[in-house]
Amino acid sequence: MPELAGEHQRRTKRSAFFEPSTAESTGTTVGVQLGVRYKSDKFIIAAAYTTRTNTKVEGSLKDIHPAAATLVAGDAKVDFRLPDRLQAGIAVPLRPNLWWEFDLDWIGWSYVDELTIIQSNGTIANAGRNTFDSDDTLSG
Repeated sequence: MPELAGEHQRRTKRSAFFEPSTAESTGTTVGVQLGVRYKSDKFIIAAAYTTRTNTKVEGSLKDIHPAAATLVAGDAKVDFRLPDRLQAGIAVPLRPNLWWEFDLDWIGWSYVDELTIIQSNGTIANAGRNTFDSDDTLSG
């Protein structure tokens, strides 16, 4: 299983009214992507599945502008969820260099129901905007 790790830093643009603020974070998660493919002379069929992840992200908020009264400089943490995904498709040759293809793509967005940022003083940085009512999607 591959291990994914990364760092993220966001800095707002400087303007005449606001000084920049900074949010830095790191998190590690493990996810799996599996796929199968079958090819014949008459068609190609394939499918892939990606597992959902829940990354525990820890970081800090600093250089907070006074207008952002609910933000507190210091440590912050969040459980960052990404949904699982199932993709399937078929391709049929119409001519030697021209294929017709049809894909289905399902994404389990209902898993992503919350994104709550907990600040160092225990308050929620994004209170009132931290829950979602998402439905799974299917597109083709």
